[in-house]
Formats: sequence, structure tokens, C-alpha cells
Amino acid sequence: MHRRRYLALASASAVSLAGCVSRPSSDEQSSTVTPSPGADGVSVAYVVRPGSIPDDVAQLSVDFAVYLAERSEDVYACTTGAPLMDNKYDPTPTPLPEPEGACERFDAPRVDVATLDGSRTLGPFEAGERFTGGHTLVAHDVTLVLDDGTTATDVYDTDFRAVTERTTPSGTYGVEIGVTDYANEDESPRWRYGIDVQRFEATPVD
Repeated sequence: MHRRRYLALASASAVSLAGCVSRPSSDEQSSTVTPSPGADGVSVAYVVRPGSIPDDVAQLSVDFAVYLAERSEDVYACTTGAPLMDNKYDPTPTPLPEPEGACERFDAPRVDVATLDGSRTLGPFEAGERFTGGHTLVAHDVTLVLDDGTTATDVYDTDFRAVTERTTPSGTYGVEIGVTDYANEDESPRWRYGIDVQRFEATPVD
């Protein structure tokens, strides 16, 4: 399976964002939903499923947030916060410009990807017609717990954009999240565990 790594661009401590309107979480938990916005709005949902996860990983918990942008140029800027982290175990501020247009933010439920039976749907998240510039699903505060109960602190990445689209067609987007244990790899990077992210085509059902 081809894997892609995404740099961290969000922080778990980012609660209020400049230029953003924050909304409470949507906790729809059907297998897959078909977003159906009104005539003047957009609606997106995300299906999260586990990728390859080592046997000694008991928990892979991830917080999610969703951002919709009025301008496509602001898709990244809408996720700005203070401070932004590359990794919670090696915090390095990564400043982003303030968005010029409006942004809308939704909190999503925390998901333990390691214990998912199949997949979990987040959303749908709905906004007005002005928010057609793009959308982003941000994963942050990733926590990896081993079978012996210890929390791994040599993990990269703990904050990243899992899905980014510069247009906002209403629909369902799939993302697979897994873990690589580099102790089993020929290479010896700085981090013991790497978070793997890959998009997949999610098939909506009624």
C-alpha cells in the first residue's frame, strides 16, 4: 500500500481561530452517510478507517476538527491557531497567515482508530453557500498507547491535515490512518512510530 505522510499543521490547543466561527461536534455514527445540503449550502462527511497497525499498539486516539473556507486561498490559513505544532512531542511553532475570507470550524468526536470495527463516519458538517472555497479535516493530539499501558512519546506526526480539498463539493471523503513501527524497518529514523495517512474513495449509502 502506498503511504503518504502529512506535516503537522494544527494544534490540539487551538480552540478559537481568527476569522472562524466554531460549531459543536456532529456525532452522526452511521456506517457512511450521503450529505444532502440545502439548495444554498454545502455538506461534507468523512469516513475514518484503520490502516496497518502493529500488534503491540492497543490504542490510537485522534481528535478531529473540520474547517470550511470561503476562499480557496484560505484552506490552509483557516486552520491557523496559537500555537501551531509540528509535533506535540517536539513542539515547533509553524505560523500561518491570517485568512482573508471567512472560515467555519466544527469539532468532531475523538476516535480510537486502533479499535474501530470497520470504519466510523464523522459528519455530515453543513455550512452556507459562501463556504465553497475548500475544506480540511485536521487530526490532532494523536495518542498512541501500547499493550503494556505506556503512552509512546516517540511518535510522528501527532498533528496533521488528513484531508484537504480546495473546492467543497458536497460528498463523503475517506481517510485511512495507520502506524509504522520503525523498529521493524531497515531505516532508523528519529521517531520509533510513524503515523501513516492515505485517502480512499468512500462510497456513500443512504
